[in-house]
Amino acid sequence: MRVKILLFIGLSSLLLRGSILLPEASVAQASPIVPTFYNEIFNQENQLLPPLACTPKPWRRCVPRSPAQTRSASEDAGRSGITNKSILRALMTRPQKRDPQATLKAIQAVKRRKSALMAQAQQRELAPSKDTALLPVVNQDDILLKHRELANEVLRSLPWGCQGTLKTFYVRYDNPARRGLAGKTSIILDGSVPDDEFKALLIHEFGHITDLGCKIGNPSAQPSSFKDGAEIIYQNDPSVGFYSISWSDSKTKRSGTKSRDFVSGYAAWDPFEDFAETYAYFVLQNDAFKERAKTNTALATKYRWMATNIFRGHPLIAKGEHVWTGEVPWDSTKLGFEWKPEMEVAVR
Repeated sequence: MRVKILLFIGLSSLLLRGSILLPEASVAQASPIVPTFYNEIFNQENQLLPPLACTPKPWRRCVPRSPAQTRSASEDAGRSGITNKSILRALMTRPQKRDPQATLKAIQAVKRRKSALMAQAQQRELAPSKDTALLPVVNQDDILLKHRELANEVLRSLPWGCQGTLKTFYVRYDNPARRGLAGKTSIILDGSVPDDEFKALLIHEFGHITDLGCKIGNPSAQPSSFKDGAEIIYQNDPSVGFYSISWSDSKTKRSGTKSRDFVSGYAAWDPFEDFAETYAYFVLQNDAFKERAKTNTALATKYRWMATNIFRGHPLIAKGEHVWTGEVPWDSTKLGFEWKPEMEVAVR
C-alpha cells in the first residue's frame, strides 16, 4: 500500500511540473489555450473540430470535447492526412493580413475559369444554327431572349474579325449605376434601357473591345507614350495612330486641341473613350460625322482612320438622326438613329 501511495504522489508531481508529455492521441482532448477567433475561424473554415465550450475571455481555456467527438475528429483528420500537431500549429499561427489584390486576382481567376467552361458548353450545346444564328457568347439563359437577339444582330452587323475577342457578355437587370462597361474581353450592359440605346451602348462598348482587346501591339516594338492604366501600349498597336490625332499621352491632349475636335464631349475624356465614341459615331451618325469633317481637320483624320482601319468596305447599318448645328453632343449613344433591319446580315 505504501508503494502505491508513493508511486501516486510521484506521478502527480511529475504531471504538475509538466514532465510527462501527453501522447499525440491525447492532444486533441487536452484543449489548448487559444484566442476566441482562432477557434471560430478554424472550426468554420476547416470543419475538423466541433465547436468548443469556452469561457468568454480574449485568451481562454476550453472545455474538452466528449470521447465521441474526439474519435470523430481524429478519424476525419486521419482521413484527410491532418494530425493533431498540425491542427495545433494551425490554431496557434496568426493569420496573414488580407491582401485585396490577391483576393481580386483569385476572384478573376474563378470568373475566367467559369467563363471558359461556359464558353465550352455553349460551343457544344448552343452553337448557332441556320434557324437561331445566335452567337454562343450572347446565348445565355440569364439574358432575356430580346436582348440576346438584339446583341446578336448588332455583333453580326459590325465588321467581322473582333467578335471572337468578346469572351463574356453580361446584361444586368438590377438598375446598375453604369449603363455600360467593357474591358479587353468583357462587356456589361444595363438591360433596363430602351432597345435603340441598348444597341448604341453595345456598339460603343464593342469599340473598346476592338481597341483594347483585338487591335493590339506586342513587345517586339518600343513602348508608346500611351498606357491603359499601368499596362504598356506598344508603338505597333494600330490604335496609337488614332490616339495621336488628339492626344500626346493617355491624359494629355495635344496642344491646340479643341472640344470640336471630338465627336462628343465624352470622347474628350481620354484616348480610349475617344476611340469608342468615334467608333459608335461612325456607325450610327455617319452623315453628321462626314458633315463635321468637312470643316474640321482632326475629325476628318479620325473619320479616315476609322474608314481605313476598321470599316473598310463595310456597308452602313444605321442612318443617324443627329444634325450638326455647331453644338457638340455629350454622348453619342443618346443620339437617335434608324436601324436598317432590311439589310440582310450574313450568318457567319
